[in-house]
Amino acid sequence: MKSLLLFVVLIVTCNANAQVVSVECPHSYPPKDLPLDAPMPGYRGRGLVPGGGLLTDWSIFDGEFGGLAQIHVGEVLKVKGGTDTTVPPVRWLVCYYRGDVSWWGETGADRAADVGAIRQGCVVQARDKGRAVKLVCR
Repeated sequence: MKSLLLFVVLIVTCNANAQVVSVECPHSYPPKDLPLDAPMPGYRGRGLVPGGGLLTDWSIFDGEFGGLAQIHVGEVLKVKGGTDTTVPPVRWLVCYYRGDVSWWGETGADRAADVGAIRQGCVVQARDKGRAVKLVCR
């Protein structure tokens, strides 16, 4: 009986420490035209990133902001309306938009995994033909 009670206490404690981490890609990015004022030596003019670029793809990355993102990894499971892709806990969900524009969503999952709060792993849920993307870690 004591063993069973200890087992139940351990399960409740583990579940209480579990953490859910989630980050979503914006449907479009940037939300409006974004002027770029960085000077280009030897050129006169200004740059512009057109607003409203639609989400086209995603990847994951575990390094510093702006590095080269990893490709999709893990098992891909077809589900109603899209796919679920198993991935390790990572620092960034990188969302790609029309015109080679990217948005980097910081997940916090890499830090949660360090303290053992991520128990079941992470899944990237892509729905609506890839136009709705969300990373969920439990």
